[in-house]
Amino acid sequence: MINQRTVINRLKKRGWPFAALLFAATLIAAVPLGAEAQTRSNQTRLSGTGARGARDTRLQDGHLIRRIGFGPAAAELDLIARIGNYRYLVQQLNPDNLDDSAMQVHLDLLQPDSNDPMGYIFFPQRWYLRMVYSRRQLQEKMTLFWHEHFATSVNKAGMVPILLAVQEEGLRRNALGNFRQMLIQITIDPAMLIWLDNNENNGRGEKPPNENYARELLQLFAIGADQLNLDGTVRRDAQGRAIPAYTESDVKEIARALTGWFVYYDEREKIFKSGFNPEWHDGGAKTILGHSLAGRSGSDGAREVEDVVDVLMAQPAMAPFMAKIMIWKFATQTPPPQFVARVARTFAATNGDIRSTMLTLLVDREFWSDRVVRSQPKTPIEQFAGALRALEATTQGRRLLEFGFVTRHLVHYPPTVFGFYPPGEKEKLLAANTVLMSDNFALSLVFADPRAETRIDLPLLVNKYGLDGKPEEVVDKLSDLLMQAPLELRTRERIVKFLADIGNTRDDGLRIALWLMLSSPDYQRN
Repeated sequence: MINQRTVINRLKKRGWPFAALLFAATLIAAVPLGAEAQTRSNQTRLSGTGARGARDTRLQDGHLIRRIGFGPAAAELDLIARIGNYRYLVQQLNPDNLDDSAMQVHLDLLQPDSNDPMGYIFFPQRWYLRMVYSRRQLQEKMTLFWHEHFATSVNKAGMVPILLAVQEEGLRRNALGNFRQMLIQITIDPAMLIWLDNNENNGRGEKPPNENYARELLQLFAIGADQLNLDGTVRRDAQGRAIPAYTESDVKEIARALTGWFVYYDEREKIFKSGFNPEWHDGGAKTILGHSLAGRSGSDGAREVEDVVDVLMAQPAMAPFMAKIMIWKFATQTPPPQFVARVARTFAATNGDIRSTMLTLLVDREFWSDRVVRSQPKTPIEQFAGALRALEATTQGRRLLEFGFVTRHLVHYPPTVFGFYPPGEKEKLLAANTVLMSDNFALSLVFADPRAETRIDLPLLVNKYGLDGKPEEVVDKLSDLLMQAPLELRTRERIVKFLADIGNTRDDGLRIALWLMLSSPDYQRN
């Protein structure tokens, strides 16, 4: 057992804000973090309903790994069984402490195709490799979350793939950092400057400043269209009408404050960068969301980005707005208001500390409740990357890229400003054409040629997990491997009957059974 002071000191060294340290200490004071923590019996575990049996413990472990990453791999399930799900979560919240050299080997071996000199395929392919092989699963899932939140695409005139690769790296560096810094970073990011037309935005020209980025910053990135209560419900006036979070004047004033930025190519470093031209900046006084800004002139005008972000950070709507989006992505599309309030309270108390906010979300009893576990449809990325991880597949990411292309879930190419699907509308992923494409790709995976770029080694899986026994045993082992949960009874009976009828559980029969399981509604549940 360790005391709270030890916990606080350890997390303080990792940069956690004091409010989050106190909260974390109350949770893990009884969690053994030393080498002696090898058994479940003396561990405090995260759970929504208290003590559970071994099968439900496995279900909980799979739930955590699926939600904070791209699906459980056998090695991670073994790790979480040894150290407990809370300690595993703490490790994931501190990715710099995790050795990811094995993943780096995969990245180093990947070389750009001679037919792809600009990297249209190469850069997304690298990210898919990270999703499959990285031990830093939460960091990669958070990077994808921010990519969807600040949806930016290569698919625009003037955009080249390296710009999105640079943005991706920036999102990864601050994925669990501070939201204030995230907003400053994304506002002057070269890809974003081009994407939302703030590149060469002249505040002293004949035309008024371009308002595209200012509008998206308010509506989609920071506070939302309506004022919110702490629990995420909409604030209303005496007539019951939603109270707007901002006005058209606020959009125009922010657009003025963000003039002067542009993108250029640094010939010496061979990379695109953002720059600031004081001659293009409108340094006059501004009023934004009721706050008066004196304005800044000369090179100091670049700091008006910080002034704008500070005004946004002071808005009461920001904490519930961001809490709700994070809950939608990581927990449930229908969160109780109390859940939103608890997460929003941490966001507000820590001034937008993302790590602390995610900790609050992921240890909340609602996250572990029966109404949340295995309640969400998987995204195409989660579905295919999860299968590769669970089945210990070999890949260079090319098949994932192809899957992303046909399902319109291709990283670096989000189809709309809402990312790959509108926040809070994940059920749209269950469209018939998407499900059919998922079934086809599952079939191509289980029957892939041994020399294919993405493939599974079925004989290895058979020997490692004993997949050559009675049909009932084989089906149960496969469902545990893929889902850490039993199949729905009728689905299980049908696959068991298929294996019994065909009398072949080692080759094609097993492959078909595996495909049936990957295509089942059970596997689609995250």
